[in-house]
Amino acid sequence: MTTMTTDTVSETQQQKRKEYADGLRAVADWVENTDADLTTLMFSPHTFNLFAWNKEDFDDLSSAIGGLREKTLEGTYAIVRRRFGPHRVEVNINRDKVCKRVQVGEAVVPAQPAVEEHVEPVYEWQCEGFTVTS
Repeated sequence: MTTMTTDTVSETQQQKRKEYADGLRAVADWVENTDADLTTLMFSPHTFNLFAWNKEDFDDLSSAIGGLREKTLEGTYAIVRRRFGPHRVEVNINRDKVCKRVQVGEAVVPAQPAVEEHVEPVYEWQCEGFTVTS
């Protein structure tokens, strides 16, 4: 079994990053210079998703994307997003890793057929840096 040194792993990762970035540049050059009808392509912005499994990694990745970032909750994820024109890079984590669900009140739900009027709790997700009602 062969083991890779830290330097070799780093060199390998750097080479893969360079190949990836070179490929993106090549696609961008093609988009700018082709005579092909790209109408449908231009309505398909790309999202690059990075996933974190703990708050420390989430914070590190969120800082690493730099620039002006927005924070949002979508589904079960907390997301930090940076836009690059129509494209974006998103750092995702399960929201329960960085947020706390807190009851902030109650709401009366009107009666419907076969269901009497009742009261349900109202919750907010309180997350470091932002709060979103859901």
